[in-house]
Amino acid sequence: MPYIRMSLLKGKSPDYLRALSDNVHRALVETFDVPADDRFQIIHQHEPGELIFDPTYLGGPRSDDFVMIAITAGKPRSTEVKKALYKRVVERLRQSPGIRPEDVMIVITTTSAEDWSFSRGETISDGSSWARPAMNGASNPERMTIHRSGERLTRSPAGVSTAPMQVEPLLDGSHDGENTAMRAMLDPGTITNWHTHPRGQLLYVLSGTGLVQSDGGPIITVRQGDSVWFAPGERHWHGAAPDDGFSYISIQAVQDGRAVDWFESVETRP
Repeated sequence: MPYIRMSLLKGKSPDYLRALSDNVHRALVETFDVPADDRFQIIHQHEPGELIFDPTYLGGPRSDDFVMIAITAGKPRSTEVKKALYKRVVERLRQSPGIRPEDVMIVITTTSAEDWSFSRGETISDGSSWARPAMNGASNPERMTIHRSGERLTRSPAGVSTAPMQVEPLLDGSHDGENTAMRAMLDPGTITNWHTHPRGQLLYVLSGTGLVQSDGGPIITVRQGDSVWFAPGERHWHGAAPDDGFSYISIQAVQDGRAVDWFESVETRP
């Protein structure tokens, strides 16, 4: 996230609309801590009389090039960050496609993770934040925070393991250098797909019997109290032994807006 809606009068060329789209997105990446691939936009073009705006209220004079940019974001940003975004948007749009700063209006609305479902009918808090690249809008708390055991318990989405896992997010970092963390509980025989972490991953075994494997290495059994470190970019999987459940805490840091990259299932690997 964020989700961008841009409204303007009809009559602009495809190149004009592409420049509008590209430069709004680049300004968000540069100032608003938005990953480069986090791009969701709608451009509305209106007939005369369908886009109503006062030509002089709190600015102007406004022309028929007026564009209203509505940004639905995740976590709140500081006033300084918002001002930097406003400035960068008008700078970029003045350069291309040539919109005067007086013709640019920007409105920001913030939301929570539960207000977003990117796919599969799941909210970010249902597991998307750990099962895919880290999502902008989630960040680690700035002071002591307590989550009671089980209050954030959910199930993993499809496509990351042979069967759904129970997962409980512990840290939701999305900024480079921040940690994400979760508690995972796997039924006997459940294993993850192959995956890597850009800054590595630490597993600490809470209970049961687990299996871990680094690509090209042997399958190793781990038990309560054991810890496993996977180096940055090290391709691996982990899961529960066939006859025992497996519970662990994992910690992994964010880099370039993501904490994990998922690949194919272990069974289908060539």
